[in-house]
Amino acid sequence: MKTMCSLSIRSLSLFAALFSATALGSGATWALPDAQAVESSSLELGVGYAAFPQGGLGLVRAALTAPLGDRVSGSLIAHSWHAPGLPHQRFAIGGLSYRRALNPSFALAPFIQSVLFDGGGALDRRLTARGGLAIELTSRRWRGDLSLPLVGVKSFVSHPIDRSLTLLGVFDLLLATEAGVSWTGWRDQTLRLGLAGTLIRIHHQAMIFGQQITSQVATMGSHSFGLIGWRILW
Repeated sequence: MKTMCSLSIRSLSLFAALFSATALGSGATWALPDAQAVESSSLELGVGYAAFPQGGLGLVRAALTAPLGDRVSGSLIAHSWHAPGLPHQRFAIGGLSYRRALNPSFALAPFIQSVLFDGGGALDRRLTARGGLAIELTSRRWRGDLSLPLVGVKSFVSHPIDRSLTLLGVFDLLLATEAGVSWTGWRDQTLRLGLAGTLIRIHHQAMIFGQQITSQVATMGSHSFGLIGWRILW
């Protein structure tokens, strides 16, 4: 049971949370940095539930994003999966991106990201680093985004024998790739439909009673999860 749940968590957790902030700052991607402009700092707190064939898992998440310069933004994220009777599956994520708008409707953002996974045992601690390129296309009411990891390495940092760095394979990089299309024609809402690896993901953000509330669902058939969050900006 423990091994099966751990594998299920791992398949979803290629997509740790990162997001950007604008006037109604809706982050496009679930895991990788995107090319959306970050104009203010934001903190999002969320809770969710994942339904796997092996059983259900609870999810708790906190994410902080901030501009670090005219074109540079950074993020720190922590989340934890919880299942009764099993060790918590924890992630700590850091990311940096450099956004360059080539014209009003097209922007590029090279990025780097590190992910530390702790599955509760010496063989379940993994450090991953990725570098890639994010692309943003915007129009009056639509926004397209692509976040593409191009290179990466991983190490099992507490392995008793082998802690060496190894390159991520093409399949690992493709599983982390994200793309989507957002509808931005509403005044106080955004809606995005996209892919996060093999997950189909829908993300919605709305202003409700003066508060920014986010909700999202994702599925790959037998594995699904939902998350609701509250965001503040300053």
